[in-house]
Amino acid sequence: MSEKHYSHLTYEERCHISVCLERGMSVRSISLALDRDRSTIYREIKRGQKLKVSRSHYNARFSNALYKKKRSEAAKPRIYHGILKEYVTKKLAEDWSPEQISGRIKIDHEGLSISHETIYQHIWRDKKEGGRLYKHLRRRGRKYKKRGAKHSDHGILGRISIDERPEIVEEKSRVGDWEGDLVIGSHQSGALVTMVDRASKFTKIAFVESKKSDHVRDVIIQMMRPLQDRVLTMTYDNGREFAHHQSISGTLKAESFFAKPYHSWERGLNEHTNGLIRQYLPKGTSFENLSKEKILFIENQLNNRPRKVLGLRTPNEVFFQNFPTHASVALQS
Repeated sequence: MSEKHYSHLTYEERCHISVCLERGMSVRSISLALDRDRSTIYREIKRGQKLKVSRSHYNARFSNALYKKKRSEAAKPRIYHGILKEYVTKKLAEDWSPEQISGRIKIDHEGLSISHETIYQHIWRDKKEGGRLYKHLRRRGRKYKKRGAKHSDHGILGRISIDERPEIVEEKSRVGDWEGDLVIGSHQSGALVTMVDRASKFTKIAFVESKKSDHVRDVIIQMMRPLQDRVLTMTYDNGREFAHHQSISGTLKAESFFAKPYHSWERGLNEHTNGLIRQYLPKGTSFENLSKEKILFIENQLNNRPRKVLGLRTPNEVFFQNFPTHASVALQS
């Protein structure tokens, strides 16, 4: 398997498993196509058997609903007292962030879990009661915004839901269907616009000085215009930085769609690619002095790296040299 940190299967991957099983593909072929360990695929198939009769009864929607239910339950501590409260209070006093506490408690105390949202809520309740826990936060005076708040679709005119996107996009059987996002630099030092082709994994990266929608629009058009004949659809998250999507679509003669709020898995490839970029630009890195040469280096590293999901072809080969796309490679594996 490729060298990457473990991450949970996405809904997109579960749908891929379902299609592959219907086509009679082996677990080994599916694991190669998804670049996942075989044991992960075996466990997923077993968990997703709605009727538990055979693999042919694997149901992606059913399995994903179970996964979300378990994650939701794990994030909500039944009772906030005892060891849980003691641990959170102690780590806050050591200036740990709620995110660090939430992640670490599962390691230090097996069976205990708490979401960082819950910790923030506790902190602000404590402050209202005269407590001082908030003093240990890095941003003391500003209340934490719940995850997903920035993805409000307010101000995005003509927004078309991903539900209306052509089914062929989901198949990854053609080049030209892109996912778009931003990677943010520290201290408002600019951002990177990232566009990733779903079939080939081919990635384009460009610097933008701010998240203002007109700046993002200009950078995307400039970046994608040379590839215009291979731009059919673009799928974004719900950030207002993509408010000028209609202008982008009109210029590139492509269609734009938006994932649902809180549904990051609907753009799972883009999220994964941004994680690969963070290997070179870790969180907390300022983009103020980031050179074009460095950005091009990162782009070339990603596009010239053989991928198991592409049958060990590189994104460049699949995108430009007409090697089989993602779906074709999966069937041939």
